[in-house]
Amino acid sequence: MTLVELLCVLALLAILATLATPGVGSQISRLRIHQSASELKGALLLARSEAVRRGEDIKIRKHNVLDHGACSSIAASDWSCGWIVFLDRNNNGTFEERAPITHDSDELLQVFTPGRGTVVHFSSHASVLTVNRWGALNGIGASFTISSHVIDSAQGIIICISSGGRIRAIDGGVCT
Repeated sequence: MTLVELLCVLALLAILATLATPGVGSQISRLRIHQSASELKGALLLARSEAVRRGEDIKIRKHNVLDHGACSSIAASDWSCGWIVFLDRNNNGTFEERAPITHDSDELLQVFTPGRGTVVHFSSHASVLTVNRWGALNGIGASFTISSHVIDSAQGIIICISSGGRIRAIDGGVCT
């Protein structure tokens, strides 16, 4: 193989790599969206099952802390920093960690963090959801839209929550 042939092959590989790179980036974004949607659906199902099992209200709250408070000023409807599932024994809607743990201390069940670059928007503009002991979420229908900064939001996933607590995921579109 001559030097000219080798340079032609390298040039061809460089062109192919350049064409493939944008597709890989959007594929990674889609995978992060699906992962975040799966984690959010899992958090909702965890809260429902724990509420029914314990016979008490369970809260799902927007997580306000990421990288030393970077998310604390974001609007209530933006859940991109993640969410926590907890038993709110003092019923104030916030998770309060206490030491030592007493009978009226809040109990953290799980913390969820969405994939990097993922945008999670809650339609009801609330920072906390309550799942009652029958598994219904706030008694209202609502939805979460999970998308990315990289791809069109119409290609995102919507988590639909019925007033009775039914949870389903839809690729794009709207909840009906």
